[in-house]
Amino acid sequence: MTSALNLEIAGISISICGADDSIDVNPPNDPTYQAFIIANAPPQPTIRVTVYPRPATELDRIECVPLFDGGGVWSLFRTEGGYLLTHNPFEKRPPLWSLATDTEFTRIDAYCHTSICTPLGKRLNIPCPVSYPLDQIILLHHLALKGGLIVHSTGLAHAGRGVLMAGPSGAGKSSVARLLAPGKTFSVISDDRMVVRKVNGEYHTFGTPWPGEANIAVNRSFQLGPIFFLTQAATNDVRRISSADALKRLLPVTSIPWYDDQVLPGVLDFCGDIVKHTTNFDLRFTLDGPLIETLADCL
Repeated sequence: MTSALNLEIAGISISICGADDSIDVNPPNDPTYQAFIIANAPPQPTIRVTVYPRPATELDRIECVPLFDGGGVWSLFRTEGGYLLTHNPFEKRPPLWSLATDTEFTRIDAYCHTSICTPLGKRLNIPCPVSYPLDQIILLHHLALKGGLIVHSTGLAHAGRGVLMAGPSGAGKSSVARLLAPGKTFSVISDDRMVVRKVNGEYHTFGTPWPGEANIAVNRSFQLGPIFFLTQAATNDVRRISSADALKRLLPVTSIPWYDDQVLPGVLDFCGDIVKHTTNFDLRFTLDGPLIETLADCL
């Protein structure tokens, strides 16, 4: 068997290898993934991906139930044995990738279109299928069944804990990262997406390779501390909010498979558990004020 490309995202090990010895799977092109490449996979990686250099014509015979159409970029179907995930960024062309998975997204057969395979002597170079956007879909579904979420949030480290600054696109997550990064009080782990997982009975935050405008993506994890929900305002102000209010703020900024009724109830329950076990705040902030001083009493 050819040597594997090994990634670790949110503490989840992913081993990717070709279907035979002549196939080399290249690392993701985006440099933010470099911190998430590991030299050796554990004996039993959490997710195994086998790459095949051919279109998945045999999958045409599988009965599929459409679950989600991501605007032509990716689509998800339910099959008898799990799911079929396709990546098709070009209209009226065959998918670049077709991924047949089990129900937990732990065993994946990835079929790539020959147009993205590069012969090199007797070998064949193939890009990594576990990169944006497919890696987010894989992790989203795997986490949904294993006690985890992808949250649209700046992630900070403070006093040994992970702090989330959550908000939708345009809320100012990258701006907050820039405001807090120069000081020594916080370390910025990510400026756009963080993972929250329950590990050994405790909630932890994890950096991801999916940064925002500030391009910050650090592969570190911390026990979960407080969650701040962001709103840009004329002045800085912070106030504690109830678990019920926090849940209303968390759901819109969490990647949730609303289209999959088989896993949705567990995801919603997990969101509810998180806000019950953390301290939650509404943070109104201005780009001109001393934000660290505003946060001091809360931390």
